[in-house]
Amino acid sequence: MNDEKNFTYVDSCDVEHSIQISPEDLKLTQVDKEIHDTKFQSKPTTFFKDALRRFVKNKSSVAGAIVLGTIILGCIFIPILDPSDVDHVHQYEKHLEPKLFDAGTGWWDGCRHYDNITVDFDWEQFEKDGSYVGFPADVNKAAVVGGQAGVHMSKVGENKVDAYNPYGHGGFMRIANDKSSTEAARLYSYPVDMDIEKYDLSLAVKTSALPEDFTYGEQGSFAYFITTALGEVELTDYSTNTGASSFKLSDNANLISMAATNGGVLPSARFELRIKNKTGATLNQNVLLQSVVFSSEAAAKDNSTEANEYVSNLNNASFKDANKAAGITPSTTTGETNKWYWTCPNGTREVYQADLVVCSYSFDTYEDAFGYRYNYGFSMSAVKGYITKGWLNAEYSVAKLEAAKYSDEACAAFLAGLSMTSEGDKYCPLRLEDATPTFKVVSGGGASVATLTGTCSFWRYLGYKSCPRYLVGTDDSGRDLLDYSFSGLRTSLLLGLVTFVVNFVFGLVWGAVSGYFGGWTDILMERFTDILSGIPWIVVMTLTIILLGQNFFVFALALCLTGWIGTSHLTRTQFYRFKSREYILAARTLGASDKRLIFRHILPNAIGTIITSSVLMIPSVIFSEATISYLNLGLQGMASFGVILSENQKFLQIYPYLIVFPSVIMALMMISFNLFGNGLRDAFNPSLKGQD
Repeated sequence: MNDEKNFTYVDSCDVEHSIQISPEDLKLTQVDKEIHDTKFQSKPTTFFKDALRRFVKNKSSVAGAIVLGTIILGCIFIPILDPSDVDHVHQYEKHLEPKLFDAGTGWWDGCRHYDNITVDFDWEQFEKDGSYVGFPADVNKAAVVGGQAGVHMSKVGENKVDAYNPYGHGGFMRIANDKSSTEAARLYSYPVDMDIEKYDLSLAVKTSALPEDFTYGEQGSFAYFITTALGEVELTDYSTNTGASSFKLSDNANLISMAATNGGVLPSARFELRIKNKTGATLNQNVLLQSVVFSSEAAAKDNSTEANEYVSNLNNASFKDANKAAGITPSTTTGETNKWYWTCPNGTREVYQADLVVCSYSFDTYEDAFGYRYNYGFSMSAVKGYITKGWLNAEYSVAKLEAAKYSDEACAAFLAGLSMTSEGDKYCPLRLEDATPTFKVVSGGGASVATLTGTCSFWRYLGYKSCPRYLVGTDDSGRDLLDYSFSGLRTSLLLGLVTFVVNFVFGLVWGAVSGYFGGWTDILMERFTDILSGIPWIVVMTLTIILLGQNFFVFALALCLTGWIGTSHLTRTQFYRFKSREYILAARTLGASDKRLIFRHILPNAIGTIITSSVLMIPSVIFSEATISYLNLGLQGMASFGVILSENQKFLQIYPYLIVFPSVIMALMMISFNLFGNGLRDAFNPSLKGQD
C-alpha cells in the first residue's frame, strides 16, 4: 500500500485491481438517530386462525361447507318446522306428486301426465252426432285437469285391438277353424222360440273379406244355418263369398214347413255359422263376422207384452257390436248360465280390429286424494261430533231422531233443520252447499242404524286445516318425502359422525404408533390389520347384525370393526414420511419425548392429508348403510337414508321423484364433503402457513 487512500487487490484470475476510498465512504448514516427494534407489520396468529384464514380463501371449499351446513341444518329444523307424521302409513296420500304451484301450470303442480290411456268413450253419442265425449277409464273425473277439454283423444279408427276390451267398439268376431281339426268350427247364438207364423221374421248377416295384412290364417269356406229343436235349415251353400246377406225367414218354405208341426213356432231356434273343413289345410280357416241381426217389423209395431218380449229376445240373440258380443261370458258373476253367450265349439272366437279410443291427460293427484267425495257415508256418531264442535246447527236434535227410530218424517225434519256454521265452513267435512244429504237406514234386531250420505271434503275429513301441499311429494306409505328424507338423513349423518369419530381416533392412534416406532411393533400391528382387512366388510356387517340385531348401535359397531383400517394405513404412511425429517431429528436431539414428537411435530404436518381422506368416511358410511339396506339388513324401527332409497328404488320408473330427490341430496353431500375435505387439507398443511 503506497497511499493511505489507495488499495489494490488481485482477483481469482490473477488480475490486479486498484480502488480508492475517501473519508465520506466511511461516514455513519445514523449517528444522530436512536437505534431500537422495529414494530412488526403483521399481527401474531395461531395455527388454527391461520388455517381458518386459508380455508376461507378457498371459495369452492366455502361453497361446499355452506351446502353441507344447509343440509345439516335441514336435518335438524325441517322435521321440526314440518311436523308431518312419518312413522305411520297414510293410505289416502300415497304417491302424491311434488307440488309447489297450482294444478294446471304444467310444472311442479302436483299433476301426473298420462299418454295412450284407454277412454271410457260414449259411442252412442258419437254415432248420434259425431261428438267425442269420454274420460279416461276408471279414474276420478274431478281430478282430470281441465275436465273434458283436458282429455286429448285419438280419432276414432286410429287405434284397433285384436282382443276384447270393455271400452272397445265394433270390429269383427273372428271365427277360426284349426287346420288340424276334424270337425267344423261353429258359431251360434242362444236358442230363442221364433213365431214365424204370427210375426214376420228377417235375418241380416254381414261378413268381411280378410285384409291383406291378415296374419291369423286364410279365408275359410262357410255357410249359414238356422237350427231348431225340430231340425236345421241351410240358408246358404258353403262358399268364400263375403258381404251383406239378408234372409226373409218367414218366407222360407223349409222353415214354414218345420214350424207348421209346432203351431207355427220354431222351438229353440238360433243362427249358426259353420266353417267347412279343408282337407290338407296348411293354415287356419277364418271368417270375419261383423253383425247378425234378427228383426220383426210386425212385432215391433205391436205394443203387446208378448210382442215386446219377442222383440227383446230377438235383439238379445243378435249383435251389431262384435266387441260387445265377444265380451259376453259363458256364465254370470253369480255362476248362472249367461243366456246370450255366443258359443263356438271346435273353433276359436276372438275380436278382430275393434275400435278403441285412447287419450293423453294430466291428473291432479291432490284433487284425487283430498278433493270432494260424493255419496260418502257419515256415521251418526260423526255427525253428532260435528254438531258438538259447533260446525253444524241442527234444529231437530239427534236424540229426537234416534227416538223416532229414523222414520222418514224424522229424517226429513232433521235434514230440513241442518245448517252450516261459519266455523264449520272452515273445518266441517260434511258439505251442504252442493247437495242435501240423505239418510240410509238399516233396521234389524229391533234397532236401526243410520248413515248420512252426502258430500265430503276429504282434506277436512283427514283433519287438515287446509289442503296440504308436499314440496317433493309423498312415498308409497303416504309420508312427506321431504320430511321423511331429512329425518332419515339425520339418522344417517349421526351414524356417519359417530362412526367417523371412533374410526378416526382409533385409526389415528393405531397408525401413529405403528408408523412412529416401526420395527417389530409395526410388523405385528400391520399383520393384524392385514388379517382383519382380508375379511369382506359385508361379511363382518352381516354377521354382526345377525348376531346382535338391527339397531343403531349394532350398525355403528359393525362399521367400526374394520372402518378404522384405512385411516391407520394413511396415518402410518404419513408418519414414515415425516419421522426422519431434520426438524424431527433436531427435536429428538434437544430431548423431545416420543409423545411430543408424535403430537406436536409429526401429526400437525400429516393431519391435512389424513383429514381429507377421513372426512369422506361420513358419506361413505351413508353409502354403506344404503348398500346393506338393499339386502334387507338395514336399520329397523327407524328411518335412514339407506332405508328410504331401498324402499323407493322399485318405483324408479313409475315415480322417479322418489329416487331423484334423495339421490340429489346424496350427490350434493358427496360433492360438498369432497370440497370441504380439500379445504381442510390445504388449511391444515403447515407448509402453507402464512401464504395466501
